[in-house]
Amino acid sequence: MGAAAAEWVVAYTDPKREADVARTLRRRAFAAYVPAMTVTRRRQTVTQPLLPRYVFIGLRGRLTLYDLRQTPGLEGVVRTGGKPSFVAPGLVAGLRLQEEAGLFDFTTEREAERAARAFADSRAARMAALPLAATVRLVQGPWRGFRGTVVEKLPPDRLRLGMTLFGRTFEVPVSLDDIEPPVVAK
Repeated sequence: MGAAAAEWVVAYTDPKREADVARTLRRRAFAAYVPAMTVTRRRQTVTQPLLPRYVFIGLRGRLTLYDLRQTPGLEGVVRTGGKPSFVAPGLVAGLRLQEEAGLFDFTTEREAERAARAFADSRAARMAALPLAATVRLVQGPWRGFRGTVVEKLPPDRLRLGMTLFGRTFEVPVSLDDIEPPVVAK
């Protein structure tokens, strides 16, 4: 990577030329970064720019904006109020960290993992919020329509309910999905 960039500026490129521009700039001793995301397209995993047509350019050493001229595919530096748009090095470093951590990974597999993790987290929260001795109603499964009292929580997502059946009390294991959440009095 070489020396760290002292300043970063945002520039825009010709359509679909981000990688070419970054490669050219690196050959010319600039730091260049194109944040990328990974997606699934037609059952293939592809990498594409997170911010299409934009590249972050790091100025280091004696390089200046003037040295960017005549870079093939580079349309120009983004300007705000007529002045170049500089960004904090922390922003670029943060984007890199997020990219490395997989935050910009939108592949089918990664999205399925995120959904499964969110589902597991919601089940864990539901289980934690369910107090022992709470009376619950079963809404599905073989005990549908019956009521029971939570006797024990069985990891990861089952309960042992005390239920009165045939004039006797039984402890019956049920799935967390089989019960209706108890109504909490306010």
